[in-house]
Amino acid sequence: MQHPSGSQIDNPEPPRLFLPLPVAASFKALRQKAETWGGGWQGEGLGGRLVIPVLAGLRRGFVGYAVSADEGSKGTHLEFVEEESDLQVHRPTLIVLLIAAAAALTCLVVPFVPKLLPLLPPSVVLCLATWLFIVARLRNSGLDEFMTDLKDEADEPAGE
Repeated sequence: MQHPSGSQIDNPEPPRLFLPLPVAASFKALRQKAETWGGGWQGEGLGGRLVIPVLAGLRRGFVGYAVSADEGSKGTHLEFVEEESDLQVHRPTLIVLLIAAAAALTCLVVPFVPKLLPLLPPSVVLCLATWLFIVARLRNSGLDEFMTDLKDEADEPAGE
């Protein structure tokens, strides 16, 4: 099985989350958090389908999960099983990175081809600007962050 980030998953155990709420309140919190994230929730009995937006480096898209709930004496255990993912590379960012790669190649070739020396300063500036504006600002958000947000919201006392 492959994770949306592209890495292989060695442990096929689906992620689980404990919320100190009854099932109905857990699903309500899940729906509200999904809407806050720009996703969606469709509940059916003791489960449902969750779709959330995902950022994985240069890739963006949506991932769908089948969610099942087990109610215990102290709260609800939610289990998330990935059903589908639709991730695509953010093309404008990729194009800028390819241009920066060409500039970096120019920096590497200048010692061997002295005629390219006038291109060295703009190439260095382009490489640094790409680092500052794209690579340093890459974000990842997915199920782990969603579950952390959901857990934090469920742990807050009512009325805050």
